[in-house]
Amino acid sequence: MDSYAVCLATPEQDAEARKRESVEWGVGMTLEQFSEREDMLDSQPFARNGDGGRRRWVLVPKGDEETLDFLAACETYRRKIMIRHPENEIPVTAISYSIASVFVPAQKRRKGYAAMLMKLLHGQIQPASPPSIGIVEETGRYGKDGILSFLFSDVGKFYEPLGWHVNKADQLEWGMQAIISAKAPSTTAVTEADIPALATADESVLRQEIAQPAPRHLGGPQAVRFTLSDPQGLAWRWSIARSKFYASRAGRSPTVWGARVEGLSNAFAVWAYNYQPNTLELIFLRLRFSSREELLALVAAARAAASKEGLKRIVAWNVDLVAAGVADAENPTVADAERLTSELAGANLVTRTSKSLPCIAWYGAEHGGKVDWIACEKGWWC
Repeated sequence: MDSYAVCLATPEQDAEARKRESVEWGVGMTLEQFSEREDMLDSQPFARNGDGGRRRWVLVPKGDEETLDFLAACETYRRKIMIRHPENEIPVTAISYSIASVFVPAQKRRKGYAAMLMKLLHGQIQPASPPSIGIVEETGRYGKDGILSFLFSDVGKFYEPLGWHVNKADQLEWGMQAIISAKAPSTTAVTEADIPALATADESVLRQEIAQPAPRHLGGPQAVRFTLSDPQGLAWRWSIARSKFYASRAGRSPTVWGARVEGLSNAFAVWAYNYQPNTLELIFLRLRFSSREELLALVAAARAAASKEGLKRIVAWNVDLVAAGVADAENPTVADAERLTSELAGANLVTRTSKSLPCIAWYGAEHGGKVDWIACEKGWWC
């Protein structure tokens, strides 16, 4: 690896990387259409947020840093998190980086370039020496200030030996034939205009949640706990913008992007639509509830929205099965499949093993415990 370096891409390298990606990730689109989508996403506040937002990195031979014949590339997004460390129990704000769009062109594959890119990327993200309490303060620069990084792997556990460890990757799935309980409370539709207020309220609840020690099965008091800090819902709005792009191509124009349980409850859902012909699903970006009845009410609202859009299923990542009433608090990782299906309106529990696996690399001080990602849901994907 001594002969190679990972550098921030020049504008020309960024454009070349986009052209390469379009071959595989722009199936069914021309390069112009793919570029239109990427330009639209790059214009979103999420991609421009803070001190850099989205950046591209390239793997290059040392001494030829601006070459357009780079060997591999990826993107990162600089993102704030709330974090609770065993040595500093009060949650604080720190910096993380999410990694996306890891790509090696076909003619350069099977030469170890992807692994080399990722190994060298650690050094561009993590600080030279972590503070003893494991907290990195925001410095205003891009890179070398991350307490952790994360990604969503579409190649199984490929990133595990490179330093990114797989997190929980369960999801509940409902078909359109799901039967919802008549006891479920009423809901109100969520529009795009409602997103910032919902995100602000959710941030407050998450801050209270993260202040508590992790459950025993997730490491107990010795675990680091973190969650994404996004009080304006920028990541959700980015996913909604992406969904609207595909909706337009499918001749659709959805206006409902979630639901709230009426009354004094703080239960709500934000979702996006996937119109890809081989998928056709509504996926929850964020799902907050405190009872089975609230969950069923939100699923009922999602089912109505999905049906209107001609979709075939509903998906939710890492649902709180204890709050849903189908798992024991002492052993919440195990749920009775038959009970889950009968009591949660026909839901099926699926563990993803190859696609969208959340993976975490921790750069802070050693703490002897696990890293517990609170609210590891689709809304933080990019």
